Amino acid sequence: MLTFTSPSTVRGFLELGPDWRDVTVGVMIATIGPLTSSTVREMGVEVNVEAEEHTMEGLVSGIIGEFTSKAGR
Repeated sequence: MLTFTSPSTVRGFLELGPDWRDVTVGVMIATIGPLTSSTVREMGVEVNVEAEEHTMEGLVSGIIGEFTSKAGR
C-alpha cells in the first residue's frame, strides 16, 4: 500500500524517476483527501481509499476499513 498525505507527496513520488509507475502496479493507494486523490488520478492511477476525515487518524481509519471489508468478503 502507498499512502499520500498531500499533493506535494504525490509530486515527490513522481520525482523517483521514470519507473515510478511500476511501483504502483498491483498496489493499493490511499489518500488523505480529495485534493490528494485528484493529484493521484492525474497520474493515471486509481485511488482505493480516500479518508473521510482528512487527518492522519482518518487515513488510518479508512485503511483499516478497507482491509476489514476485504477480509469479510
